[in-house]
Amino acid sequence: MKSIPDGFLFDYLIIDEASQLELMPGILALGCAKNVIIVGDTKQLPHIPDKNISRGEMGIEPCFDYVDNSILHSILKVYENKIPVTMLKEHYRCHPMIIKFCNEQYYDGQLIPLTKYDEVEDSSIILIKTVKGNHMRFQGGRHNIRELDSLEEATIKEKVFPHDYDDIGFIAPYRAQIKAANCYMREEVIKDTVHKFQGRECDGIIFSTVLDDKGGEKDIEFVDSATLINVAISRAKKRFVLVSAVDIFKRSNKEISELIRYMEYYTEASLYHESQVISVFDLLYKEFSEVLIQRENKLRDSDSKHKSERIIASLLRDILKEEAYKKIQFRREYRLKDLFNDTSHLNKEEQKFVKTVARFDFLLYYKMGNEPAGVIEVDGIAYHHSDDQVRRDKLKDSILKKSGIPFIRLKTNESGEAERIKGMLNCILKTNELKNH
Repeated sequence: MKSIPDGFLFDYLIIDEASQLELMPGILALGCAKNVIIVGDTKQLPHIPDKNISRGEMGIEPCFDYVDNSILHSILKVYENKIPVTMLKEHYRCHPMIIKFCNEQYYDGQLIPLTKYDEVEDSSIILIKTVKGNHMRFQGGRHNIRELDSLEEATIKEKVFPHDYDDIGFIAPYRAQIKAANCYMREEVIKDTVHKFQGRECDGIIFSTVLDDKGGEKDIEFVDSATLINVAISRAKKRFVLVSAVDIFKRSNKEISELIRYMEYYTEASLYHESQVISVFDLLYKEFSEVLIQRENKLRDSDSKHKSERIIASLLRDILKEEAYKKIQFRREYRLKDLFNDTSHLNKEEQKFVKTVARFDFLLYYKMGNEPAGVIEVDGIAYHHSDDQVRRDKLKDSILKKSGIPFIRLKTNESGEAERIKGMLNCILKTNELKNH
């Protein structure tokens, strides 16, 4: 508004994505033009109002309610049938099989897809179903690392991240999942919430639903809504990937369950993939993959009062029986002051910490000579989120790095524990072999 002279009127003002424009700035914009063209879609995401703002006196006309109306919704209510309304039917963005779902589900088949491909893309819609378990976390906002890990599974990875796509977008309902994706997912993938992605597009779109059985009714209502799903799917030009705990949405029997039915019907254009990415920590929850039943039977109460540590002790026993790793053994709850007799290489805070009762969860050592080989720490997400525990973890990490002792942290919301442990053991043994030569 500040860039135009006082009293100046544009001949035409075009407001795009009008369903997301709040009422007050929209009304102000109308005062700067003789004619206005409003472009928007009531079947896509509306604005997110600040519900703490007062609506004013009781009796406000519904069409001017700030909370309930975007500029698009308000204009349609105020003028009803008194202004021309044109539906833009020609669709040029999505692969025909992608937009076909939105067309049939939300637009009564009125859209005319004009996207053409010399070769029909195989599996233009992919569903990745995560394994059973409570994978969603609430610390710092709703997020689900297992859904991120499942995208990297060897059998599906190339279809999720095709090399010939110019751009790939990752979207989710919650900001915390985007924050997690920034840490775990490759940098070149564009990441943002579904709301922020409205009006944008990518060759490939990955939509992470985040929720599992811990999601409540309000969570389901928010994620499995028609406007959110319509926007999420229609951001994809060539391929749409849904990664989800399917059962919760099948029970709600709303938009995502309809998408699954669509995929099951059009099998030639769809791919339904059941992820095999599991974590031994899934045993911490009521529901887990049947693959883990044998591991459950191997747990020993004598290993630890914490089930997460009993799980890793059981896993370590099996790994260290393998021929490649028979030189290594482990001890539980090993005190730092028993490991470090000389602390001259540490700073004062670290030296003081070593003298406390602090312990490593697992110390790996060579059977011959008892030389320390590595350390494994098990991080329960809730406990290791506290400020004091974060400080203690950083001290342990710093001490191990300065002492040249390899270590890994196994978080209970991640996966691939056996592979990570073996990866560390392989590095330890290779380094030792080179040192001896």
